[in-house]
Amino acid sequence: MWEDIVARRYQNAAIFIYQDPATGQGVPFQYRDRQFAASYHVTRSFGWDVKQDITLGAGVSASAFQTDFPAASQQTVNDFVAANVPVNDNRVGPSIEYHTYTKRYARLIDFESLALQEDVGLGHDVVLRLYPSFRALGSTRDIFGVYAAAQYTFWLREDGIFRVAFASTNEPGTNGMFDASINPTAHLVTPTVAGVGRLVFDGTMLYRWRDGLNITGACPGLSTYAPFTPCTTFLGETDRLRGFPTNYLAGKDFVSYNVEVRSRPVEVLTCQIAGVAFFDAGAAADALNELRPVQSVGVGLRALFPWLDREVLSVDVGFPLVRPLDPSTGLPISRYGYVISFGQAFDPPSVAVPSILPTGQASW
Repeated sequence: MWEDIVARRYQNAAIFIYQDPATGQGVPFQYRDRQFAASYHVTRSFGWDVKQDITLGAGVSASAFQTDFPAASQQTVNDFVAANVPVNDNRVGPSIEYHTYTKRYARLIDFESLALQEDVGLGHDVVLRLYPSFRALGSTRDIFGVYAAAQYTFWLREDGIFRVAFASTNEPGTNGMFDASINPTAHLVTPTVAGVGRLVFDGTMLYRWRDGLNITGACPGLSTYAPFTPCTTFLGETDRLRGFPTNYLAGKDFVSYNVEVRSRPVEVLTCQIAGVAFFDAGAAADALNELRPVQSVGVGLRALFPWLDREVLSVDVGFPLVRPLDPSTGLPISRYGYVISFGQAFDPPSVAVPSILPTGQASW
């Protein structure tokens, strides 16, 4: 994977302006993001109904971040970097992973797609990965990374599931840097009620109790080694908090819980059309005791064009229950917000370590 972009935080279709509390000066929330990662793995798989995989690998990654604000004071630049820009990080080292999971599936309809059969894994899914990195090989620091995660999926009656998951990442290292996080999640999809539709409940939390790399809204260098750890800690509009401005909330920790009522689809000219009503709540901050959840409600439309894709087209309109001030304007946020995208608003959790495809996309 290779990437060279300018990372920006947008809010209300405009670049968010960071206001330095020390100098009162503002700079646009953007920085140069350059990343490279390559990894090689070999897996030996055992078992049939219950799988046990042993994976050996080796990888290299490099992440570099730069800012360019020639008109801003040096203190403002330093404060922006300290608060928002990830730390440069190079990693070189091996990895070993143990993964056990059950090869049993529930065949569901109208789960994440519409009117199409979907196979959802049941039972346990447990991952343990060790991934050291050594300065002697060119790494920025010596680390001994450990990723441990477990989830279990229950089949409810005919076409419902309940999944609970917990993931933990620990990366003690030299140079006084330590990164660690926990990520508990629960996801409930009820059986179809009276042939009309189903309820979907989802709750997740990310607590970074060590953040040496200053990872807020980015995943520097993690693609080589890292397991599934949410990196984007922005909430608003597309990120589980519909009705609020895009990326309205930001922080290294977040909590989110969502409820949806999803109807069964009806066929219109071979297209599948369904409706959604939702309640969203979430908060993001730099400390757990600073989390202050806000809520929204709304309705949406789901459409599937089966001759094109299995992904649904989503159109949601959300209404915040409280209208806090928008820091970019000083005025209360809009009474409503809308988002048009592909896929459902949130996915079922997965603890499996994502692989990197030749395109650089993550495969879940």
